[in-house]
Amino acid sequence: MIFMGAGERAVYLHWASGTTGNSRFGVQNADNYVEMPVTALFKNMQPMIQTTQGGWIQTNQLFVVLPFEMSPRDQILYGGSAYRVDGNPDRETFGAGRVLYNHPLKLASVTG
Repeated sequence: MIFMGAGERAVYLHWASGTTGNSRFGVQNADNYVEMPVTALFKNMQPMIQTTQGGWIQTNQLFVVLPFEMSPRDQILYGGSAYRVDGNPDRETFGAGRVLYNHPLKLASVTG
């Protein structure tokens, strides 16, 4: 691996399927994921300050670098929050066949 020994632990959630619910019986729609622990490089690009009615907030774009490409419905659990892919990844090729994917992320939900 190119960044062997570097990075932070996270849980990669690969979207497997979706199930439809039935509001009549109180069953919600659900997504089913396959969990896989990964070591990933996280970075925060272009942090900006935005003025809102409640004051200033920091808006930022979180990126994750992985040796594989995430699909649009995949998520990653990192730092107590779930993040979803927010666009197409940038592909970087190093040498003969070594590839890293730089994925933009957006907050999906706070998990605790």
